[in-house]
Amino acid sequence: MNKYCIIRLEKVKSWTELQARARHNNRTSKIRETDTYDVSKSAANEILRPENVKNPGAIKAAYDGYMSKLSRKPRPDAVRAVEVVGTFSKEVQDILSPDDQKKYFQDSIQHLNDKFGEDNFFGGWLHFDEETPHAHLFYIPIDTNNVLNFKGFMHGKNAFSQCQTDFYEQVGQKYGLDRGEIKEEKKQHVDVKTYKKELLF
Repeated sequence: MNKYCIIRLEKVKSWTELQARARHNNRTSKIRETDTYDVSKSAANEILRPENVKNPGAIKAAYDGYMSKLSRKPRPDAVRAVEVVGTFSKEVQDILSPDDQKKYFQDSIQHLNDKFGEDNFFGGWLHFDEETPHAHLFYIPIDTNNVLNFKGFMHGKNAFSQCQTDFYEQVGQKYGLDRGEIKEEKKQHVDVKTYKKELLF
């Protein structure tokens, strides 16, 4: 039986992309053929932050608040956010009770806040309306100099692997899970015009 603890990290390169992901996580975007969630179960989902995140103005204000902290203008190619998806193997649902699954996600968030800084925790969603429960957590990579600095979050070429190891040792192991795999997923490019047409608030 597979019983892995799993995290994925993805770079978010623009506000447009971040906004589109937030809308999907809020379940406020139009359902597409590629969506895999069950609308009848979406009421069980949880929004962790920011407050009033379903309000377009609220999420933009929250993002602008982070940008106002910066000591210098970001480079055009700067990573604007890091999305961490935390989950576990499908079979783990037969091992952990619903309460333990929620505790697992709470511990996951605490671990990642300790790692990336709670002040950088921009937004979070728990989804229970798909095949396997999971968390979407967004961090704005602001370093101690108030600069957008993704490399400051992930040090060195082995950083992703080490991140998975740390997650296993400090979270997964507590729940009897095994070390999973981590990868930085490559996303298919979607042009800005398409985002504005289909995904923006």
